[in-house]
Amino acid sequence: MWTKLRWILVLGVLGCETMGSSGDMCTLIGCMDGLSVDFTRTTWPDGSYSVAVSLDGKPAATCTAKLPFEPSGSSGKCDVSTLILGTSGQALPASLQAITGLRISGTPAHVQIALRRDGVLELSAEVTPTYQTSNPNGPNCGPTCTQASAKLTIP
Repeated sequence: MWTKLRWILVLGVLGCETMGSSGDMCTLIGCMDGLSVDFTRTTWPDGSYSVAVSLDGKPAATCTAKLPFEPSGSSGKCDVSTLILGTSGQALPASLQAITGLRISGTPAHVQIALRRDGVLELSAEVTPTYQTSNPNGPNCGPTCTQASAKLTIP
């Protein structure tokens, strides 16, 4: 009897934590609204990089990184918390290190990106994202997220 009651209590608690608005069972996957902009480049020459970002016509942030990366593990930074400069290869040889892109919180309709190395413009691009809405935990389960992605090739 006690074992059966224990299972009923366990299943009841789990059901409360994962029940959707229409009674559907839901998973607990999280997500965030945002735009991912991936950079593609064959090799990243050594230098000081800056990435200026404007969102919906307003200057938003500047992100910086220096290649090769510092041994301390510090690789890239942005002057606002709503942008993240993606990097990879910090522990690898300099020839394998890269700036991988940007992650932008929110859902801007128009994004302008200017990438410079040692002050010289290497890429100027405009991105007009097409956002998709998803419910990763099921159609009647939260959260609902709005996300888009873009790829930019740097010569």
